[in-house]
Amino acid sequence: MDERLHELRRQLDQKTTEIESLVATEQGIGSIENMDPSDYERLQQDVEELLEQWEETAQEESGHVEDTPLNRLLAERFDIEQQILATKGKEVANEHYLEDEEVDDDETDTQWG
Repeated sequence: MDERLHELRRQLDQKTTEIESLVATEQGIGSIENMDPSDYERLQQDVEELLEQWEETAQEESGHVEDTPLNRLLAERFDIEQQILATKGKEVANEHYLEDEEVDDDETDTQWG
């Protein structure tokens, strides 16, 4: 599971970088590799706001958002986030299952001990 989670996080970072690059190009502020740190921080804030707006719009309009290159990247990133949450959920569920098994074993020991 850790390998899967690591790969998904790598994909999430890569998709975020793609979004940042596209937004920087659309805003005419150049390449993110050569960007001043304060400009890059502002860009990251803009991207975070876009992600939140996209998610709200997608939920309010039953998943219908305008088909643009940016919206496609945002949707792909959202899908990766959902996969990460699902993977983490499976890990948590497995941990709880194992904890429950330990409790059951302890109860069995005291009943028959």
